[in-house]
Amino acid sequence: MRNPTSKIALPLVALFALVWCNALAAPDGGRVSSTDYEEILQATAMSSEEVPERDLVFVTAGPLTESQRAELLHLGIRVVSAVGNTVHVRGPITAFETLGPGSQALPWIYSVLPSPYVEVLGDPSPTVASAEIVREAIEADRLHEKGFRGAGVNVAILDFSFSGDVRDEFGAHRISYYRLAESIDGRAPDVVPGLDTTSAGDHGEACARAVLDIAPEANLFLLSTGTINGRKEALRLLATGQLEVEGETIGIDVVSDSTYYPYPFDHGDGRGDIAQLGDAIVDAGVVYVNALGNFAQGENTTMSFFGGSFEDADGDGLLDLVPDATDPVLRNTIDLVVDPFMVWLAGGAFLRFSLEWDGWSWLVREDAAPEEWNPEDFIRVQDLDLVVYSQDEDTGELTEVARSDTPQLRRTADGGLVPPTENLQFIIREGGTYRISIENSTGRYPLAGPIERPVSVHLHVRASAPFTLSEHTESGSFVNMGGATRPIGVGAVELTTAGWCVAAYSSRGPTSDGRVKPEIVAPTHFATVVPGYAPCFEGTSASAPIVAGAAALLIDAARAGGIPHTPEKIKEALLHAATVLCGGCNPECSSMAPAPGAPEATWREGSFDTGFGLVNVWDAYQFLVAGGAD
Repeated sequence: MRNPTSKIALPLVALFALVWCNALAAPDGGRVSSTDYEEILQATAMSSEEVPERDLVFVTAGPLTESQRAELLHLGIRVVSAVGNTVHVRGPITAFETLGPGSQALPWIYSVLPSPYVEVLGDPSPTVASAEIVREAIEADRLHEKGFRGAGVNVAILDFSFSGDVRDEFGAHRISYYRLAESIDGRAPDVVPGLDTTSAGDHGEACARAVLDIAPEANLFLLSTGTINGRKEALRLLATGQLEVEGETIGIDVVSDSTYYPYPFDHGDGRGDIAQLGDAIVDAGVVYVNALGNFAQGENTTMSFFGGSFEDADGDGLLDLVPDATDPVLRNTIDLVVDPFMVWLAGGAFLRFSLEWDGWSWLVREDAAPEEWNPEDFIRVQDLDLVVYSQDEDTGELTEVARSDTPQLRRTADGGLVPPTENLQFIIREGGTYRISIENSTGRYPLAGPIERPVSVHLHVRASAPFTLSEHTESGSFVNMGGATRPIGVGAVELTTAGWCVAAYSSRGPTSDGRVKPEIVAPTHFATVVPGYAPCFEGTSASAPIVAGAAALLIDAARAGGIPHTPEKIKEALLHAATVLCGGCNPECSSMAPAPGAPEATWREGSFDTGFGLVNVWDAYQFLVAGGAD
């Protein structure tokens, strides 16, 4: 265990050339976290009948080969699904011991993610708005009066939690449920009709009902995608613009997605495979609407975010997360205070941390190198480690609780880079103060020509008990699909006495390459009758299907009037016609580009909190009718 204020002997470097050689290896890092490894060691003393099974995700060098599958099976690890370089595996926890500290076994496994499961985006808000108020706020009722109610428009809803309630209410002729038979050999999975009984719930039902509140005559196709590979497969299928179900082809017009996978695939720049799949869906002629996330709040929350550009100015091997602090502990750590009563009441709580930084291959290769070096001779990735400590309330003493130290500086089989991420998930039995530290292990490797640079980090924190995260950051707090270029990223606004105000938790932009996110906002915390969420549905989870319903109304109206309505046209209309929310209970706005490279004449007022404003589907319709003219 390393004290967060201790020194390391070698100087830290930030931008460097690696000496690629057989001796280059992680000094002591493991691909499973310290908490998982401790559980593994404890399980070795159990009888074989007592050893628990675990589901994990391996990030691999490439698609899984038969010989690699055989290696895993020999260790007792079964492959549940494999899509691209993400492999969902299951096995007795002792089988994963080979990936512990210092192990060089199975080098084609780059890193290990603690969970394969997708999550939903919901959070508390203050005031309940009726469905009528929501329709009035976005002026959907005016399109209803003209007879446009989403008839014939096919809306796919991605979620992992359906119960069948909406179908029972609206009829099986318009509401259909599907699940995926996940692929383990690279072939496209079958789409199977029916509910996924392994993950029954109401979140997807609440999303479906929200779409129908706006577009009551739309056809809904509710697709269950409970794991990361299920989500990837669903996105791949939708990137064809249609679903193939038992020989029938179903064209999809709109996708509403209020889920996310809690581990990153890019630097918030839309360059990772999840965001690229979102772009591909739009390329296939489908309007893709995604919830941006609920990570902007720092106090009394279960989701939060910390980000920025940091360096190790004092050379102690730890990033200076609070650079102005004079005390080393306060400078090198941020504190997380978990509600002790709520932890006690529940008998424990889980904490999840996902750290990501700007060491992705596309960032490394595109950065300029010093003229005297060949860019192919070095990489810009840093080897960071994520460490969590508990802090004694009386003495202030720190005790290491968990560590993730995946070795990033390893040569991969395809010459690529190990993903620049560290991930932790563990259970605590007591609340109180925990401190988060980011160590830089780069200085422990053999290096050539080092130069220093700040490291841009993103840290998402999730817990099952309320907490307060000091130094939390609103900017850039979106998740997964949020950085994609072509989908419509949606934030949340709630009804207050001051009007429609951005929700404190609603994730903000910009993207790491400077684009506007969210692009639009929609009401949240509105009335619903869906069991499990009544009397109200909240979070950006609730806002995204409102925009999806608005898109369905526009498509219905455009078809009836013979108006061009590509996904790009629908998005342009929604962003151009949104009701600007500037000042008052919302931040001030400035002139911003509605799309990358947009001519300055098309710029309009917006912000990284509320995007280009509150969706206004009537004005968007008028924009389409006018052919896009101001």
